[in-house]
Amino acid sequence: MNFYGKVAPNAAVMNGGGIRSNKKRPAGSVTVSDVISWDPFGNIITVIEADGVSLKKFLQYELVQSCGATSVISSSFYTYNAGSYFHYVCQGLNKGELKKLTRNNANGTSIEDSDKVILAISDYWETTFRQAGGTAKFIINPKGAPSNVLLEAYIDSNKGDICPSTTSYNFV
Repeated sequence: MNFYGKVAPNAAVMNGGGIRSNKKRPAGSVTVSDVISWDPFGNIITVIEADGVSLKKFLQYELVQSCGATSVISSSFYTYNAGSYFHYVCQGLNKGELKKLTRNNANGTSIEDSDKVILAISDYWETTFRQAGGTAKFIINPKGAPSNVLLEAYIDSNKGDICPSTTSYNFV
């Protein structure tokens, strides 16, 4: 993301299905296996600028799927939100309503339809955001910068050797 300069999203959305590890890692070096265990699908985090109404459409589009006969996914919500708080109420099969959407900061103000929202979001979710009727413009476009920055850094740190040491493997 250094290619674009410093970007400060005020909210983030990630689907729980895209995260495949709950291991807490200490500060320090990152291995390829760390990256793959956390994100085996190769999702790219991008940043978009949208309005409040688009964020509301996206949340409605996704959260209504948990209303009714389908199971509630990923700790009661399909999305993992950061930077905002929402209250969603199911009202029957495939019927629900977003009752509240506020900023998750000191003032906790409502996110109004016309408010600008800077979202950190995976490229997978960005596609879904647009399918839900949201409009946005890229601040960080996943096609505009190298997508394998971590892998490239790992390879560089190993002087071009992409084969990790077997000491980091699990044995059964």
